[in-house]
Amino acid sequence: MNIRDDQTNRRILVIDDNRSIHNSFRAILRADSGKSALDETEARLFGEATSGPRALGFTMESAYQGEEGIELLRSALDKGQPYAMAFVDMRMPPGMDGLETITKLWELDADLQVVICTAHSDYGWHDLVAKLGSSDRLLILKKPFDVVEVRQMAEALCAKWELLRRGRHHLEELEARVAERTQNLSQANQELRDQFAERKQAEAALRESELRFRQLAENISEVFWVSSPTGEELFYVSPAYEQIWGWARQTIYEDPKQWFKNILEEDRPPVAKALSELSQGTNYELEYRIRHQNGSIRWIRDRRFAIRGEDRQVVRTCGVAEDITQRKNLEVEMSKARDAALEGARMKSEFRLRGDDLQQRPLAALDFERHSRFFQNRGR
Repeated sequence: MNIRDDQTNRRILVIDDNRSIHNSFRAILRADSGKSALDETEARLFGEATSGPRALGFTMESAYQGEEGIELLRSALDKGQPYAMAFVDMRMPPGMDGLETITKLWELDADLQVVICTAHSDYGWHDLVAKLGSSDRLLILKKPFDVVEVRQMAEALCAKWELLRRGRHHLEELEARVAERTQNLSQANQELRDQFAERKQAEAALRESELRFRQLAENISEVFWVSSPTGEELFYVSPAYEQIWGWARQTIYEDPKQWFKNILEEDRPPVAKALSELSQGTNYELEYRIRHQNGSIRWIRDRRFAIRGEDRQVVRTCGVAEDITQRKNLEVEMSKARDAALEGARMKSEFRLRGDDLQQRPLAALDFERHSRFFQNRGR
C-alpha cells in the first residue's frame, strides 16, 4: 500500500449506471461543497452561519457498470492505491446488480466500506443481510440523496477505513514485536537448554575426571599435593603422606607447614629458598631428609610445579614427593662396595708388584755368579 501512515485515504469509487448521479456525487464531494451544505443546515437551525475551516475534498473515480467497478478496484489495488469506500447503485442494467457487485468487490478488498444506493424497496435490510451477511462495512442510502447525509457518510466511512488500517498496522507491529520477543525468548530458552546440557556434560566429565584423579592419587606410592602459591593453604594431599611422613592427613590439613617442619634442620634452607621462588612461578626439584613420625630418617625427592591462571599469575602449586630412602641406602652400599673393590684391586696390584720383584732377585744373583766365573777364567 503506497498510502503513508500520515496520509488520509479519501479515495471514493462510485458505481452507478446513471451519469447524472456521478455529477451529483462529484459536486457533493468536492472540497468546498461540504462546507456550503453544512453552513446552510447550520443557518436553517441556528440562524447566521459561522465561518469555519474549509472542508477537505475527496478523490472520486467513476464506473458505470459493476464489472467496470470491479476492474477499477483491482487496478487500484495493484497500484497500491486502494479506495476507502464505494457508493454502489442497487440496479445497473444490463449488467450485474448492486448485491453481486458488492460481493465481488469484497472478494478483492475486504476492508472496502460500501454504501448501497437504492430508490427501490425490493431489497429490505433482512434481505441484504441474508445475501451479504451481517457487516459493519455496509450502509444504505435512499434516493433522492441528502447532501449532508452523503457528505457525512463519506467522512465517517473514510475515517473508519483509516482507523481500521492504522489499528491493523498497530496490531501487526504488536504481533511482530510479540513474535520477535517470542523468538528471542525461544532462542534464549534453547541457549539455556544447550548451556544446561553442556554444563551437565561438563559436570559428568568433571566427576569422571575427579574420580580418575582420586583413583590415581590414592593408589600411587608417591605423595601428591595441591596448595596455594605460598603454601599457607593445602587443598589436597594423597594418602601416601601417612606412609612416608608417618602423620595422619588431617594433621597436615590443620597445619599445612607440618611437612616442612619434619625436614632435618640442615636441609631446610634450600627448600625454603625453592618454595619462595615457586610462589613466583619457578619450578623446583630437590632431595632432602625428613624425620619420620617414628623417629627414622628418610630421604625425599620433591618436585613442585606452579599453576598459572588466565592472567599468567600463579594460582596453585602442585607437587609429587617420593621416598627414595632405599635408593639412597643402595647408593651408599654401592659406594662402599665400589670403594672396597678399588681398595682390593689396589692391594692386589701392589702384591703382584712385590711378587715380581722377589722372583727377579735370585735370577740376578745367578747371573752375577756366572759372569764372575767367566771373568775369572779369562784372567787365568
